[in-house]
Amino acid sequence: MVCFVCYLHPTWRYYRYLVSGSSEMSKFETYEPQPRDFWRTSDPNAFPPLAPFIKGATYAEPCYGAGDLVRGFNGTADCVWTSDLQPQEDNVLQKNALFLTKSDLHDCDYTITNPPFGWEMLQPLLEHLPTLKPTWLLLPADFMHNKRARPYMDRCSKIVSIGRMYFHKAGEDTDYTKYSRGTANNCWYLFTEEQQETRFYGWTSK
Repeated sequence: MVCFVCYLHPTWRYYRYLVSGSSEMSKFETYEPQPRDFWRTSDPNAFPPLAPFIKGATYAEPCYGAGDLVRGFNGTADCVWTSDLQPQEDNVLQKNALFLTKSDLHDCDYTITNPPFGWEMLQPLLEHLPTLKPTWLLLPADFMHNKRARPYMDRCSKIVSIGRMYFHKAGEDTDYTKYSRGTANNCWYLFTEEQQETRFYGWTSK
């Protein structure tokens, strides 16, 4: 059984993410599917909640995409490994994240990424990446309540609330101020190789 030790701000509220128990868990159930479930991490709200936990650390980004996550954490943590199945930049290594090894990530404190939410892609990443390095994944807030998550929550040591986010699809204007903040809440989940007590860090306002 997972024990949640919660650190909650009085103004924190939980909003249910629109994820069903079906085989398809994507960024937005009401949006058309995107190739490889590629949705950009361009909403600046994604980064401040995790910053205190990774400040000064080194990390790998194995699902680099358009590089939004690395730019978002610039000045907070040092990205020393970037790879993607279909790189969009010349300086990003073409490599399947499932083929990464401990040797590849020997200079990294963490793996940090916004993975595809489709279960057929997400599950192998959950199985593999935490065996290499402690792994921060950006996932729906409701993931922790999903039946399929149960085997992995025993190895989740931290959950950091983000709140509502907007994910941009490829080719979309990434000026997030032109969009609503989105209807779905998300969190950063830290998965490790060993069984852990889970601590939850709730959303705070400044």
